[in-house]
Amino acid sequence: MYFFLLTVFISISLLLIVIIIFQSNIGNDLSTTTSDYSSQLFTENSKSDVITYTIFFLLIFLFIMSIILCKYSNLTVFNWNV
Repeated sequence: MYFFLLTVFISISLLLIVIIIFQSNIGNDLSTTTSDYSSQLFTENSKSDVITYTIFFLLIFLFIMSIILCKYSNLTVFNWNV
């Protein structure tokens, strides 16, 4: 069970890290004379930052879920004598 969870965690982590590394950095399409801050909130740069932070959150969430599953798998094996 540990080996399976470790394999799943490592493979998904590598996939998410590869997405971060190879995501496209498309230039900003807004004009340089735009002074309105609200129109610059969701530029391509900020979208890539949001994707990066989302992937980091998913990595942390997956790690916590793996730890919880390992803990509960030990409890079930111990209590049910499987």
